[in-house]
Order: sequence, then structure tokens, then C-alpha cells
Amino acid sequence: MRLTVKMVILLLVLSLIPLSVVTAQGAASITARNEANVRGGPGLGFWYAGLLSPGETVPVLGVSPDGAWWYIRASFGNGWVAASVVDAYNTAGVGVYDPGTIISIVGAEVNARSGPGVTAAVLGKIQPGGQVYLLGQNADGTWLNVQSQYGNSWIAAEYTSVGGAASSGGGVVVTSAQPYAIVNAAYLNIRSGPGVSYSILGTVEGGDQLLIIGQNADASWFNVETVFGEGWVSDLYVITRNYYGSSPDTTYSIDPSTIVGPTAVINTGALNVRSGPSAAYTVLGVVRGGDQYEIIARNVDFSWVVIETATFTGWVNRIYVIIRGDTSTLGVASAGSTFTAPGGGTVDVPPTVIGPIAFVATGALNIRSGPNAVFDTIGVVYAGTRMSIVGNSPDLRWWQVSSPFGLGWVNKAYIIVEGDASGVPIVQ
Repeated sequence: MRLTVKMVILLLVLSLIPLSVVTAQGAASITARNEANVRGGPGLGFWYAGLLSPGETVPVLGVSPDGAWWYIRASFGNGWVAASVVDAYNTAGVGVYDPGTIISIVGAEVNARSGPGVTAAVLGKIQPGGQVYLLGQNADGTWLNVQSQYGNSWIAAEYTSVGGAASSGGGVVVTSAQPYAIVNAAYLNIRSGPGVSYSILGTVEGGDQLLIIGQNADASWFNVETVFGEGWVSDLYVITRNYYGSSPDTTYSIDPSTIVGPTAVINTGALNVRSGPSAAYTVLGVVRGGDQYEIIARNVDFSWVVIETATFTGWVNRIYVIIRGDTSTLGVASAGSTFTAPGGGTVDVPPTVIGPIAFVATGALNIRSGPNAVFDTIGVVYAGTRMSIVGNSPDLRWWQVSSPFGLGWVNKAYIIVEGDASGVPIVQ
């Protein structure tokens, strides 16, 4: 077949069109210009759900009411990405996706609990400015039922933008009769469909409460809301509450793709990677929020995990990461363990401890940017926390410590010193 001049020109033009545009034709999609954070909701205060790589293209499911965020489906689940950091294709017909009622944390960090009351288990902490979805409230409106990075959880109304409005009604429904599942195992896999053949989206812990939104035909699997988005759990490993078999059948698969892992997504602005499973060990480096790393080991109680970065291997506190993938085959390591790294070979994590140690002897303690109460708070630690002491204030009333938030200062009145602090230098 002979090619005419016009045909040659047409082929040349087509070859210059970006591949993302070609592949995006027909279906609504977005392509990340650089690395793009995917969040749990349409706002910068929502938790990190994952990260899109430069040039990565994913389908669009909807747009926020203000048009500033795209609701997308990624390999790790559904989430929201800012429209300002991506290029959009074929989105003219995309409908508005209403995320629901959004509220913010104000004043101070707040505990996300498993139920409405201070005696309920603490699932995690939400920082000031954090955003969550409002699901309902308890009978008197003093506690709010929310969807947060810790799944279906409860927070005190007084620490939110709702404030006292909740106690007077405010149009918020009481959720005491809402069906939910309590995880009745140490750890439980969240899967992309109703069966063990579906991919693992992540792992939740014993006692976690998951809102039930559906079930399969014989109710042997529940479709639930989780920090990873919608997922499925086996009825063998949960206890149901307010559930009477009336949930709708939702037998579709959410995402059948295989998740490589397990992996840890950094769920805070920046996180220290340490040489052992405690804040008392030396900092090997810092990783940034939204980054994802392969997990190669964990400690006995699964409170710390070992991650492999491009330049070092070390421990991170599980409180500050979202874990995705099957963790059932992870080896148990301790400080100084030698174990096999991904791709073969062994990795040594030296358990270097900096002493002496500051033991927090009060319920909650501010870490400040300077040795005086007038300095800004850079974070809060809680009773039992141990931090390396690295400096002494000129008036000998404050310790400089290596905290989960970096170097900071704590009042000696609330600290018990472990080890010999006589040689700690004065820091001007």
C-alpha cells in the first residue's frame, strides 16, 4: 500500500499527541503532572489515602460541588485529588459527587474513639485543622459519629467546627441504630470483594468499628467503610451491632487488582525513621507524608514496622502510617535484628540508643519550639512516651529532646529522667 503525503503528515501529527491523551479518549480521566497526593476527602485537611506518580492516569468518578477536587479510582482505592495538580480529559459529562457533611477539628488535637465516651478505646488522634465526614451523633449531641482515617469513629463535639450546635439538634441524625461490625481478631484483611480470592486493600486492628453498607447474597461477607475506602470483611471475624440482615446485596467487586506489598503510606507531614522500635532510638532519616514504602518486618505487638527506603532501612511508628496489603507473612523483628530484605540479602538495623531518656510522667505534654511556655507547641506526647534528652536550657528548667516531631523542649516538672543526665550540654 502506498502512503500519500497527507497520510504521512497525519501519522506524524498523531505521533506527537501525548499517550495520556490518546488513552484517555472516551472515558473521563485525570493525569498527574507530578506526584499528586490522593486524600480521603475534597480538602487539604483530609488524611492521605495514597499517591499518584508523575504521568499516572486514573479514571474520574465525580467532581466536588465546588469543582476544585476530582473523585478518582486508583490502584489503592477511591479518593480525592486537587484539580490544580492534574490534567483532566473528557470530564465534561462528569457529575457532581456529594461527599456528605464535612466538619473540621478546631482548637486542639482530638481522640478518635471506638464509641461515644471517654471510656471507649482510642483509635488514633486527629490534628487541629483535620477534616472528617459527619455521619451522626449520640442522643445528646455531645459526641459525633464520623468517618475519619481510623474508619467509623467518634469524637467529642466540643472540639469540632460543629461545637455546641450538635447538642441542640443541628439536623444531625442519631446513629445509635446504625449497623456496624467490630473486628473480632487481632488483625483483619480488608478485601476488594466478598471472598479470599480478592485482593487485599489493607489491614485493620482488633476492636476497630466498620460501618456496614452492604453484604453478599448469603451474608457471609460484609461490605464496609474503611480507611481504605469501601471494602469487604468475612463474617467469621467480626461481631455485628444493630444489624438484622437487612443490608442491601452489593456483590460487585470494588477493585480486583492485585496490591503489591505490604506497604506503609506515611500519614503525617513528616516522619522519623529510627534504628529501633521506640522514640529512644536514633533517627536514621525522615520520610515525607504521602510517600509509600515496602514493609519488611514488624515488632512483636505490631506497634512499629520496618520499612525499606532507597537509602536506608529502619523503624516507623505504626500510628503514623496506613498499612496496605497482606501482613500475615511479615517476620517479627526486634532492635538489632538481621533479616532478609526484599530482593534478597540481609539488612542490619543497629539498635543505637541515645541516652539519657525523658519519660513523660503526665497525661499529655506539649513539645515546644523553645525552653519556655511562651514558645509555640510543635506537638503533643502522652504518658509513658520516652524521648532522648539532647540538651539542657540555661535556666536548667527544660530538657531539649528528640521527639516524634523533631527536636523540641519539654518542662522538667513533667519528666522522669532515665539514665545519667549529668553530662547533657547547655543549649543556648
